[in-house]
Amino acid sequence: MKQHIHLLAAGALLTLFSACEMKDELLGKDGNISTPTGELELSLPSPVTRAATRADVSTDNFQVDIASTDGHAENNRHYATFAEMRLHDGDSFGTVRLPIGAYEVTAQSPGTVASIMDTPYYRGSAALTIEEGITAQANVECTRLNTEVTLNFNETFLNTFPTWELTMDNGANGEGLTYTLSESQLGAQETSRTFFWNLSESQTSDIVLTISAKNQDEQSIIHKQHFYKPDHSNFSGNDRLTVNLMLEDEKPNADGTFDFDITVDLTFEDKNESVEIPVDDVTPPVTDPDDPEDPDTPENPGGDEEAISMQMPSNGHISYSLSEGDQPETADVLINVPKGLKSMNVKITAGNEDFGKTISDLSASGLDFVTNGVEMVGNEIIGGVLSAFLGGGDVSAPALGDTSYTFPVGAFFNLMNGFGATTPEAHVFKIAVEDQEGNHIEDELQVTINQ
Repeated sequence: MKQHIHLLAAGALLTLFSACEMKDELLGKDGNISTPTGELELSLPSPVTRAATRADVSTDNFQVDIASTDGHAENNRHYATFAEMRLHDGDSFGTVRLPIGAYEVTAQSPGTVASIMDTPYYRGSAALTIEEGITAQANVECTRLNTEVTLNFNETFLNTFPTWELTMDNGANGEGLTYTLSESQLGAQETSRTFFWNLSESQTSDIVLTISAKNQDEQSIIHKQHFYKPDHSNFSGNDRLTVNLMLEDEKPNADGTFDFDITVDLTFEDKNESVEIPVDDVTPPVTDPDDPEDPDTPENPGGDEEAISMQMPSNGHISYSLSEGDQPETADVLINVPKGLKSMNVKITAGNEDFGKTISDLSASGLDFVTNGVEMVGNEIIGGVLSAFLGGGDVSAPALGDTSYTFPVGAFFNLMNGFGATTPEAHVFKIAVEDQEGNHIEDELQVTINQ
């Protein structure tokens, strides 16, 4: 009887093992119905650097994502590092088994790309198809997303200005891409600084550089310039900018200005070629798309005649001294809007604490110059306020559809003078204008008041 029971048990176990073996053939390890698979072998070479070699950037710590592009998110894979992927299931050659289908593999530097970084950020991707029983090979070339920028200062600049701040922004092409460097951030023995700027995603083609400084005699200066590619195309991650900020003489000119020599070299890292690019005191010219070889003929002196324009007094930088009494009589911003004005917004950044408190208090009257800016179009309050600041006269706000307007920044002079010199920064009037077709430009006027 015992022997009969043992035989029955052995038969039952054999049946169970056979059933399990058949189940494993029909089902995957996770219990789901098995699907045909293939393999992916990924190659992730190091990005080419400025020296045109692949020796100094390792991709071992690059994160890798494999995403289904035909709707099967359950097949997606994520690896924290390429090294982890290569060791997946004990395979040191980077081979991963995947269900058949279409995929995109993306590799990128650790973390996420930020607007401004101290290190370069690389990314690359490739599309592929996994077929049953076949090893698909994918080679992902990663390129740098952020533009490398190096700022070089000569000793004359550093010796002349014990206090200074340099600001670079992408003009009217976007917001949030501002880089600032001051003397307190630059080490005592440093004469250069390199950072990485994510300009490509904002389609930046024009960069504005502003220097605000004080010399040994506490004289304030502001110097502002634009630079851009010769063909006015957008900056990209493969670009490397070397900005040379040179001061020719420690002594100011008779009019209080200083002679800056600012040059910008652009290196195309994928070609290892360098060119010097234009640096202007004014906004780059607008090229007529129908006549790219002749952007500014006498018949069309302003480029696009339908474009919005803002003409700033003193090239956007007014400086005067209270003790010298050399304040300009007017400071009018001339605005032309051929397609009709839709919006004009004015924000003010105060150059000293007392003036800042005063303009903040104006928000109680419906004039929020500090946070959101004041919408000038059709504003019944602003006309009376500007007239009062001027001590009389009739100043009106712009109306919807106006094709021109003169904004009298000089109306603020008496008020600003009452609070003394600006320190450490200038008063800044930021003006944004939009026309009836949604075209938009921004510019600013800086007013430095010395004691």
